[in-house]
Amino acid sequence: MSSDPTRRARGWRGAAAAVLAAAVTPALAHEYWIHAPEAAPEAGAPVAVTIGAGHNFPEGETVLADRVLRSAAVRTPDGESAPLETAPAQRRREGAFVPRANGPHLASFTLRRPRREEPIFFGKTVVAVGGRAGAPEDWRLGHGLEIAPVSLPERIETGARIELAVLEDGEPVTADIRVETPEGRPQRLRARAERPTALRLDAPGAYLLVVYRGGVGASLTLNAPPAAGTEP
Repeated sequence: MSSDPTRRARGWRGAAAAVLAAAVTPALAHEYWIHAPEAAPEAGAPVAVTIGAGHNFPEGETVLADRVLRSAAVRTPDGESAPLETAPAQRRREGAFVPRANGPHLASFTLRRPRREEPIFFGKTVVAVGGRAGAPEDWRLGHGLEIAPVSLPERIETGARIELAVLEDGEPVTADIRVETPEGRPQRLRARAERPTALRLDAPGAYLLVVYRGGVGASLTLNAPPAAGTEP
């Protein structure tokens, strides 16, 4: 290995860029996600959030560096956004926010290549504070690539069915969605510009949905608690 520190630094940055490039190539993909383990926390209490990477959802395998994390934020039910602070921890980044009211809180992040500003990956999750998941528009960023519900059941729980679209800057597009289920059985859904697809939450636990299109990726995570009246 070269002893030239400048050459070593360039090689290190190049390796980092290669890792991020793999994020938007489906055949090589490390997945990226943001996840809130608690399905329906109460207002006023801290809500833990993790940003993870790798193939081991939701625990994570790789800690994303500050240089590739372009932004992270939480949008409240009234539409206000605030930065979401996270810090490196074992195998992932960890942070928290305190919701002041019940309703859907959209936590999101974007990734970039080192020393570049344009986003190459959009991740999001919705925290149903007080059990209130809100309406489909509460789950939408409105920009970039995203997976978004077209309709929502009354409760996000095991057995629920959610209609989903892939949006690019708010407009429906055709793309394949990869789904990682709590049972470890991957699924593939085809969302079309003219017709949404549907996901049934067959098992309790965390779901990871990922899409890639035009060199950009996006993810959505969902929590499905046991249906009301059933044993956990």
